[in-house]
Amino acid sequence: MSAHRTQGGTLFAGLCAALVLGALGEIAAPPRYAAAGPATFPWLRFAEGALAAPAAQHQEFVWDFTDCRRLGLTSEGTDMVNAERWNLPGGCHLRFLDPGQSWLQATFALAGDPRSREAQAGTWNLAIFHLAVQPDGPVAGLAPVQVTLNDQVVWQSRLPQGRSGPGNVWSLTETDVASALRRGTNTLRFDFVGDGATHYWLKAFAVVWDPS
Repeated sequence: MSAHRTQGGTLFAGLCAALVLGALGEIAAPPRYAAAGPATFPWLRFAEGALAAPAAQHQEFVWDFTDCRRLGLTSEGTDMVNAERWNLPGGCHLRFLDPGQSWLQATFALAGDPRSREAQAGTWNLAIFHLAVQPDGPVAGLAPVQVTLNDQVVWQSRLPQGRSGPGNVWSLTETDVASALRRGTNTLRFDFVGDGATHYWLKAFAVVWDPS
């Protein structure tokens, strides 16, 4: 399994700020990607409107459920809920309902070679805003989900206390996925394994190249 970082990371500090301010914009399926452009997402500098050309230096893939859209993703045993239901800010998130049965799958196409000399000047990271939930509310210290990229496990660890995003309740996880990434079609999958959690909440996730 790849090494991982939690509750931070240089690339995703801006994402935390954007979520706290409720500044996440609209993402339609398939995810947008761009190397630069006007800031729909202040933390990733997404181009507004049409998708950027695949020849851009590095693509960026983001899925955000804030606007209550399923984004064309494949899933079973999930539902879309608005955080207002629990008097929390920030719009919608996807809720995984059944341990051992609920899953989500996202497919994206990478134009460049993730093992090229240029790409190895940085790292390809997966960032996730998520929570493990029990009947009394979110709880830290559980490992409710297994995340695979192209059938390789890239993350399955205990969630730290949530301190990010709207309401400062979301756990932010960042993990290096370069070894599992490949040119062409990639499949990212979330499987709800439980580990004591009755539900798993997924707010947003992204695959991006970090030059740091």
